[in-house]
Amino acid sequence: MRKRHIDYFTAINQLLNAIYFYTQDDYEALLIVLKDGALTGEKHSDEDIADLKATKYFWQRYVKYLHKKFSIQRSHATIQNNGSSDSNAVQAKVPLRHSGVLIQ
Repeated sequence: MRKRHIDYFTAINQLLNAIYFYTQDDYEALLIVLKDGALTGEKHSDEDIADLKATKYFWQRYVKYLHKKFSIQRSHATIQNNGSSDSNAVQAKVPLRHSGVLIQ
């Protein structure tokens, strides 16, 4: 898929979410700080945060405050096309062991 494709960013996020996740504590702390306005001085509503998470700017600005944990072992990861007509639909066959939150 080309970078200019309309679904490129969504497909990349889905793939990355299958590989790793962010810790629950860090994610909740970030949401609290965004709602309080302690980080940027601007308070955000739940709707604002949901809209912001859908953009690449959220991850560019705030990923440095979140710790990643791998949800799969690298030797067991296999990525396969699920056979649908949607060319960016990808499934990950992995032994999932989530103790944190998977952000979608």
